[in-house]
Amino acid sequence: MNSEQTTTLPVHLVTGLLGSGKTTALLNFLKQKPAGENWGLLINEFGALDIDALSLQSHTDDQVISIAGGCICCSAQANLHQGINRLLDPQNQAIDRLWIEPTGLGHPAKIIDLVKQASFRRPLDLQSVICIATPKQLTTERWKKSAVMRDLVTLADQVILNKIDQASAKEVKQSQTLLASLYPPKQAVVTTEYSHISLSDVMQPRPPRPLSLLQSNQHELPQLVNEEQKSDNDALLSRHLQYSDRDRLYAIGWQFPAKRIFSRSDLKKWFAENGRFFQRGKGVLRCGLEWQRVNWSDQHVDFNDIAWRGDSRLELIIADSQTFSADDERIHSLEQQLIETSRFRE
Repeated sequence: MNSEQTTTLPVHLVTGLLGSGKTTALLNFLKQKPAGENWGLLINEFGALDIDALSLQSHTDDQVISIAGGCICCSAQANLHQGINRLLDPQNQAIDRLWIEPTGLGHPAKIIDLVKQASFRRPLDLQSVICIATPKQLTTERWKKSAVMRDLVTLADQVILNKIDQASAKEVKQSQTLLASLYPPKQAVVTTEYSHISLSDVMQPRPPRPLSLLQSNQHELPQLVNEEQKSDNDALLSRHLQYSDRDRLYAIGWQFPAKRIFSRSDLKKWFAENGRFFQRGKGVLRCGLEWQRVNWSDQHVDFNDIAWRGDSRLELIIADSQTFSADDERIHSLEQQLIETSRFRE
């Protein structure tokens, strides 16, 4: 195998609902393509006609493959694997970057799993996942009704709020407010018209999303002293501790590798045993094969399915009535008990 076949290939996933502007975004990216780069574009058409792929092919000499007649998130996933390997065929011109545009009808979680876990002719490196939506699509009412929309936005690192010229200021603000309320937070939210997006903003590795400081309903946490401790073992990626002297509150957050799998029943016991210390808590944790959105409030914990393919994380606000501190043995005991509710899977 030559060096071109062993070099990691950057992969970009451009998702969004039907009519959001995904293909137009790819056309704009092609106009910004660095000189000397060769791209591969894999377009998923739910119907039998490859209209979007033909549109792209007419604007570029790069390799464009269409997968029609099904969604590459599910029924046509085998075709996705084959399509990527076709683009990586050593008999073809070597590509420097791969773009995947799924149909706007599918859930992209399985695509992310395939890119990160399957074996290909060349190792793949998933970059920031972007989701393109319009303010008229991204409404509170549709958010409640559309599982597809929730999955697309949740799985995205960056959200492009497109076609703002066709929306009122109120609609744009409502969409931005909805996006700002999400957990985990987005890496970036960009407003634009005609899918005008800077290529440099999306051509970057997929970074771990930072922990966001929880805000309780009754307290603000200004003037925080931040302490972060990192671990090199498989149990814990990082620990963040912040303290508000004015409100006598601690915000504690943990991040765990995606290969660490938590037991929901054990987590419930952990919350039941330690919840008297918590004012508020939320997180996303891998439980079994899927991820769960965890919410602790009023001495009760809820678990709900969430489309998420990042690290596991949990954040808590703890009252200072128990005089917790960074060196307090109770913090370390709490952490160790949390780790013991999980196992590590290769």
